[in-house]
Amino acid sequence: MNALDTVIIGSGPGGYVAAIRAAQLGQQVTLIERNVIGGTCLNVGCVPSKALLQAGHTYQEMLHASKFGINATATLDFEKTQTWKNTQVVQKLRSGVTQLLKKNKVTVLFGEAKFSSKNSITVSSADKSDEYSFNHAILAVGSRPIEIKAAPFSSISQCYHKA
Repeated sequence: MNALDTVIIGSGPGGYVAAIRAAQLGQQVTLIERNVIGGTCLNVGCVPSKALLQAGHTYQEMLHASKFGINATATLDFEKTQTWKNTQVVQKLRSGVTQLLKKNKVTVLFGEAKFSSKNSITVSSADKSDEYSFNHAILAVGSRPIEIKAAPFSSISQCYHKA
């Protein structure tokens, strides 16, 4: 069994910030993520939705630019907007978080973590499963919505699930 000092499960805004700060305070930190660095907020939630809103506001301003004496034709290419959001916003921010983790010597493991006891976890990925003991743990796993009878998921358009 591998021994870890501080383990943090989840790399969203709670997890990666906790990992960096714990490392700055002298802890040997291992961050475990089952998907991609940055969590829901950075990759498919808050950040990309705000980027799309900004693109929409810019388009709207272009449509009304003539009131300022600016004559321009605005067309919307949503595929290019999506590419911009994914490459120039999400990927750059994810890369920045990854670099901050490296700079602060945070070890990152990809896989799903499950507690095997109060001071040990198993991290499983598609090709392997490893067990670790630890001294300290921080859970920063985020949340998931629950379906309520008054507003079942089937009544919500898929376009609202992820930006």
